[in-house]
Amino acid sequence: GRIAYLDGIAYKFLELSYKEESIEIAKVTSSVQLSAQQQKTIAEKLKKITGAKQIKLALKVDPQLIGGFTIEIGSKLIDTSIRGQLKQISTLLGAV
Repeated sequence: GRIAYLDGIAYKFLELSYKEESIEIAKVTSSVQLSAQQQKTIAEKLKKITGAKQIKLALKVDPQLIGGFTIEIGSKLIDTSIRGQLKQISTLLGAV
């Protein structure tokens, strides 16, 4: 029953408490595991973009991205993945 909703509720609670502290959560999906240095670089760049005091990264690996990564922060999506670029090219060429 209701236990299925627990993850979503806990995540939303953390998100709201982080907002209070000026901490943003960025969902980062990459084609391979990111190194600690790459994670730090991404977090620093996102701090500058968002103006947040701190960035928490929620990391996920998805080999279907082929290469690169996507970042979802708030309502924004940054897609540097090869899969995303191929989708853009196919849209420009009229393919679906």
